[in-house]
Amino acid sequence: MAQLILAGEDAMSPNASNHHFPRAQKRGAPADWNNLEPVIGHGIYTGLAKNAPHPHAAMLFIDFLFSKDGGQKMVHEANRITTHPDLLPDPPRLREGFDFILVDPAKYMDKIHTYEKLWRDWVLREG
Repeated sequence: MAQLILAGEDAMSPNASNHHFPRAQKRGAPADWNNLEPVIGHGIYTGLAKNAPHPHAAMLFIDFLFSKDGGQKMVHEANRITTHPDLLPDPPRLREGFDFILVDPAKYMDKIHTYEKLWRDWVLREG
């Protein structure tokens, strides 16, 4: 969605990822973003299979993935927004200065059918 806006093919999007805009601005794109509050976000999730052949190696990888100096540093260096609170994006306004709600995946999945019905009724007008 952000790429369509940056290309001038769409004026706005309610779900464009904001991390695309600062990089494009540095390359001269005449676009900016404004967060529609509250911003609804999701974290980085991972899981470990119950019968994984090497569960301890998998746990070490998960530890690396979420560590400040490991996976989160790599995410930060790729100009993405990390989940680690000490690694602010560039510019920091990508993660600061607005109301933010983090989706709890367990609660979301418990009500997925309710949310799907709301989407169909309110947005698609199928209800």
